[in-house]
Amino acid sequence: MREVKKGSLQFVQRYNQTLILRLIRQRAPLSRYQLAKLTQLSPTTVGAAVEELLSMGLLRETEGSSTGGRKPRMLELNAKGNMVLAVGFMGGQFALCNLQGQILQQHPLVFKSQDGPGMLGELAEQLKAFLEAQERENVLGVGISIPGLVDPETGRVLFSSYLGWQHLPLADRLNEALGLPVVVENDGIALALGETIFREALERGEEDFIYLHAGYGIGATLVLGGEIQRGSGQLAGEIGHMSIDWQGPQCSCGNRGCLETLISIPRLLARYQSLTGTAINYSQFREKLEGGDEAALAVLDYCGTLLGVGLVNICNLLNPQLILLGGDLSLLGAKLLQKLEENISSHALPGTREVTVQIAGPHGGGELAGAAAMVVERMFTLPYVG
Repeated sequence: MREVKKGSLQFVQRYNQTLILRLIRQRAPLSRYQLAKLTQLSPTTVGAAVEELLSMGLLRETEGSSTGGRKPRMLELNAKGNMVLAVGFMGGQFALCNLQGQILQQHPLVFKSQDGPGMLGELAEQLKAFLEAQERENVLGVGISIPGLVDPETGRVLFSSYLGWQHLPLADRLNEALGLPVVVENDGIALALGETIFREALERGEEDFIYLHAGYGIGATLVLGGEIQRGSGQLAGEIGHMSIDWQGPQCSCGNRGCLETLISIPRLLARYQSLTGTAINYSQFREKLEGGDEAALAVLDYCGTLLGVGLVNICNLLNPQLILLGGDLSLLGAKLLQKLEENISSHALPGTREVTVQIAGPHGGGELAGAAAMVVERMFTLPYVG
């Protein structure tokens, strides 16, 4: 949907359409009569908005059950009739997805350039060639997951050490090349949105919860007051750089004893090797753990204690209702969960320790599903009124 000025007729129409889309997404199927009651808009206004959404292909009509009279016409999202393009730079893939985040086609990203502008030009060419080959007119937008600091309002990549990019106008350039809305987000938020359990918590109206993605890196997505929090510099949630041991090993950020430096998967495997003299991979580590290997259990205890300290700090600071643990560390399952819960129960302040900690899974939806979800979330965001 295009940008419109607040106070204009187009703004009011867009607001009404978005409000109706949100309600149908949450409660479908709904009739026009039900929408009028829920929105407190007039039947004429609802009818006009619905007709426009039907003509745009965003809704579809189905036949409801009759209570004696004529069967009502019910409305639901046309989730499978519309597509979004999802791009994930951590996984080096792009995909065509429907509005439910299901991947229909998936392809690798291929780059010859090493610099930001060159890679951006090649990305635009790849996506444009793909869209032209598909001959699809129902692609609603492009969602891009970036490992690094981004401005989600402008779609500019401010800094990404992983890609070597700085101040790159990613959304503007791709919008020019493709003629589609482009949404750019940090990969941590994309991964969170890719989790069904995360989206369900948002839709349930959970006000204060945290999605912690822990594996080869560690980060968090914070939801406070029902809204994803990004912070004034778009860096909220960098729990991996919370210092747990000020005399600990130096982190790439320059500080010492950061959580990521202590318990990311490479560090845990290095700790196991220091205890046993044996180098193993993460899959082998989990097998050792399941087999009751003493050194593996000691590493798990170490991981649970330090991550538990980090979660205690979060509980005392933010007092969340729910903490969701995702990423590859979540594969440690019930053993890790028990250790985290013990730490929170023993060390968090009374009133903050009544928090539910739940395993979300390693990749419940993944980066591409999250990138697709970013476009869908933007579609359902009400225009600001104030």
